Amino acid sequence: MDLIIGIHATELLRRKGSERIQFLCGKALRDLQGLSLDVLRGKVPGNGPVIVHGDYNINNLLISEDFSQILAVLD
Repeated sequence: MDLIIGIHATELLRRKGSERIQFLCGKALRDLQGLSLDVLRGKVPGNGPVIVHGDYNINNLLISEDFSQILAVLD
């Protein structure tokens, strides 16, 4: 595990920028779903054709303080 400096998305929702956070969440999910299996082969464990995260939502994201990117998917 690595330490990633970021702010939990739910904390940022309390401050401001909920539309931006929701946009980042949706974009990241779309990008994950669009990854080629060839890109992932050997980089993530398992042999399946998909990445599974049973609880992907704003509550499981670390976001940069400037709202520019998702830094990590948690859980």
